Amino acid sequence: MHAHGHLTVDFDVFFVTDWLAVIYDPATIRQAVRDLWMAYAAATPPAADPSLSSADQEAEHAEWAQGLEAVARSELATLAHLVKSGGFAGEQEVRLVVSNLIGSNHLKYRSGTHGIVGYHEVASAPASHSIHRPLFAGGRAHALSQLPVKSVRVGPLTADGNEDTVRDLLDEVDLSGVAVTRSEVPLR
Repeated sequence: MHAHGHLTVDFDVFFVTDWLAVIYDPATIRQAVRDLWMAYAAATPPAADPSLSSADQEAEHAEWAQGLEAVARSELATLAHLVKSGGFAGEQEVRLVVSNLIGSNHLKYRSGTHGIVGYHEVASAPASHSIHRPLFAGGRAHALSQLPVKSVRVGPLTADGNEDTVRDLLDEVDLSGVAVTRSEVPLR
């Protein structure tokens, strides 16, 4: 795409992890960082190719080192996105972490209790979608075939009786067998 005589690149490459368990325990976090450091400290460059000039061998080694650094930064960033205060351990949260090559074009921010939180919007509803109706791709389909919902836990500040409202919503979207419970995680 051309804009005022400049070429603009309008694409990016995204990397999405598998579903990963959130880490609540400081000792587990320290061990994960240690393991990451040990893995990259033990990485060995490819064997030198005698058919290449010394300048080409240096360039090849620099490319290997850059690639190793990029992977290490990415894995450290993924680990950082999995850390959460131990006070929330009862949630047993899982996350998928999305990163991309260019980055800033897709990163959004929201305010959180502990400061500004960066996030990627994984999917958006079309403009015609009402927030009061669940969105099913390709028309209304049976929810159990699309959503991996096993249970819903309402927060400790949710007014009594709202569990019934959640059950009504689940019934409406063909998820009537899903358990609704109140969180037992105490507020900090």
